[in-house]
Amino acid sequence: MGKLVLLPEPEINRLLTSISRELVCLHSSEGLYLYVSPSSEKIIGYKPEELLGKNPYDFFHPEDRVKVRLSSHHPLLEGETNLISEYRFLHKNGNYIWLQTVSALIQDQSVTKIHTSSIDISSQIEFRETFLQNERLLREMSNLANVGGWEFDTTLMKSTWTDLVFQIHDLDPPNIPKDLDTSLSYYPAPGDSILRQKMWDVFEKGIPFDLTLPFISAKKKSKWVRLIANPEIVNGKAIRVYGAIYDVTEQTNAEHRLEISEKKFRDAFHFSAVGVVLTSTDGKFLEVNSAFCRFIGYSQEELLGKEISSISFEGDLTLNHRLRDQVLEGKSDFFEMEKRYIHKDGRILWGHLSGTLVRDEKGHPIHFVSQIFDIDSRKKTELKLLQTNEKLTTVTNSLTNQNKQLQSYNQIVSHNLRSPVSNLRTLLNLMDETEDEEEKKEYNIHLHKVTENLESTLEDLITALKIQQSQENQPQSLDLQDSLERVKKLMMGEITNLKADIRSDFAPAPEIYFPKMYLESILLNLLSNSLKYSKPDIKPQVQIHSFPVGNQITISFSDNGLGIDLERYGKHLFQLRKTFHRHISGRGLGLFLTKYQLESVGGQIEVRSEPGLGSTFLLHFPKKVTQE
Repeated sequence: MGKLVLLPEPEINRLLTSISRELVCLHSSEGLYLYVSPSSEKIIGYKPEELLGKNPYDFFHPEDRVKVRLSSHHPLLEGETNLISEYRFLHKNGNYIWLQTVSALIQDQSVTKIHTSSIDISSQIEFRETFLQNERLLREMSNLANVGGWEFDTTLMKSTWTDLVFQIHDLDPPNIPKDLDTSLSYYPAPGDSILRQKMWDVFEKGIPFDLTLPFISAKKKSKWVRLIANPEIVNGKAIRVYGAIYDVTEQTNAEHRLEISEKKFRDAFHFSAVGVVLTSTDGKFLEVNSAFCRFIGYSQEELLGKEISSISFEGDLTLNHRLRDQVLEGKSDFFEMEKRYIHKDGRILWGHLSGTLVRDEKGHPIHFVSQIFDIDSRKKTELKLLQTNEKLTTVTNSLTNQNKQLQSYNQIVSHNLRSPVSNLRTLLNLMDETEDEEEKKEYNIHLHKVTENLESTLEDLITALKIQQSQENQPQSLDLQDSLERVKKLMMGEITNLKADIRSDFAPAPEIYFPKMYLESILLNLLSNSLKYSKPDIKPQVQIHSFPVGNQITISFSDNGLGIDLERYGKHLFQLRKTFHRHISGRGLGLFLTKYQLESVGGQIEVRSEPGLGSTFLLHFPKKVTQE
């Protein structure tokens, strides 16, 4: 074993200061360096000789100089002892490091000196700042998330709360309840008993829990809180329990309101006397109530998932889809229509459908909620009433027409007989005036023809009267050329006397569906007027032709006669007993009867005329007319 050598005290001090992690310095009362230990180079980068005689304030961070002077330097000179300060010091490498310095006052032969011992605490400061920053961030995040953190150390029997836990309890820090009973008193029954059992489970069995319970704060505010707890297990025992507490009052109340609202909706949905259904946007049943099932005859199980179109009347689907699509496109908020449904037994039922679209928070469609009112009885009653009204209207119209026909019959008889009788008179006069036997023979032949047509006309009038009396005045298919020839035979005397040129073309529309008596009466009236109101010394020309126009047959009847001043007489043209040429006798019946006869079976008449330029009458006949 080597010999123990005792070093002198100065040498021991030198060795200790050279290997020490502390910077030991001696300062004048003003703070100037009088002594610097060799460890300075290792701690602050400067050799002792580089600091001697210099003022340490020149190396302090500018923001720390006043703090060191006021919290350490001055109090030390005033007699305080063992003062500790922390500040930033400029390292030789140009960076600031954190030093912690313990200062003491030394009296050396009536000279005041300051002894300092400093260590580098940069790593501790950095760790502390990081810790504080993380703690601040955690606190801010907890506040943002409205989450309070807590823990209970079973070894120290000590609780720790974050600020938000105090806020939820309406307590001021650090007033944490001292025992479990006090903590449980914030939870009204039966929440206190439930939480007591859960706390026992987490401490004794290590079973975590997550509860939502009613809560009464220290200021008697009613709340709802969510409490979460997790144990830290060591050697099978919980040494610490930590967790979170949330104020979920608004959320819970909203959930309760939603539950109540949903219950009300469910009750209204299922117990409503009106049919209510939920349907998908693609037209399938999602849910149906009992009233709709009774209406349509299917069970709920049969309807769920079924296409709406499968129980809908096909004729109503186009409108239904169009209205539904308008709601889906946001063009309207709801739709409604009267719609026919097909009962399970095949019957057609009427329902009044009204639907609205439910959307999510982003406005995306979820489903339709629709009500279906049973209007089948009302609708069918309305249809029966409508049919009855239509029948009554038909009967009324028929009686009215029959009455009009009877009223006009006398006019028709007298008017239709007048022209043949006039023709007879004309032929007789011609026979009296001529001395030529050949002409007399020809006139005699015409007399026989006019007489035959007169007899035929009388037979037709008698037949028409019988038809009116029997209410069987039905239209029929008539050949226009045949009808015109019959009329021409009746007018043969005047046609011959005036040497009238009558031309016709019925090829485009050779037939019409019309009462025979009416058609011949109309042609007779118009032809008679064309001859009667022809220009003196000008050969009468009459052109008659037919053509189809849409669902009508039109006959154009034109002449080159005197014409009519429509600006003067147009409003009165078709009125009874109105005449428009004073120098020519007339009774004003022909155009009145023509208009009535046409309109009584759905036709129309137009006239185009100018004085001296003749007239054109357009007669519009329905292609097929049925007796009302």
